[in-house]
Amino acid sequence: MREFPFYIFIDSCAFHPPQASEKTAVSELFKLKEEGKISDLISYKVDQELSKAPSRIARQRIGKIYTMPVSLTIDERKTQLEIRNLLFGDKQKLKSNERNDVDNIFEAQKYGYMYFVTLDKNHILSKTAQIEKRFKMKVVTPSECLREIKEWLARYDQNTK
Repeated sequence: MREFPFYIFIDSCAFHPPQASEKTAVSELFKLKEEGKISDLISYKVDQELSKAPSRIARQRIGKIYTMPVSLTIDERKTQLEIRNLLFGDKQKLKSNERNDVDNIFEAQKYGYMYFVTLDKNHILSKTAQIEKRFKMKVVTPSECLREIKEWLARYDQNTK
């Protein structure tokens, strides 16, 4: 059985969900982080996006683990291009937020994170099966992530009694 913590990558849209149930899930995920049961990763791109957010959202960034922009190897560039094609097909020019989507999924898979937490239905959640199959990383909403982690924790608690 796996040990703690769970490793999750949090997309910027998951920090300020419009739905009450997702807001509650995000708050509970942050509590699990404080308890040491999950570890989160935020890319420098997400950090940049959140730096423009209201102060309540920006405060949630404190104490998180951030990536840094680095040069990519040839294989990493190929993987990044594969993610771009998976999300956007042969679209020639990507908007800034679309480039960020590509970079965020790339970084999450590069660092071996188990969950990519997002609310992006247009580009990411609509490609869940393909991303999971290729990169062995679950793409979930905050509430789905919380449910899976709580189920695992309940099984872990039963097995350790």
